[in-house]
Amino acid sequence: ENAGLLGMTRIASRRVIQISAGFMLFFAVL
Repeated sequence: ENAGLLGMTRIASRRVIQISAGFMLFFAVL
């Protein structure tokens, strides 16, 4: 249970990093 939760948070943090990087590129183009 704990390992699954850790994996979910790791995937979520990676998703947040990708989304924030995408927003940076999007606003850089604007």
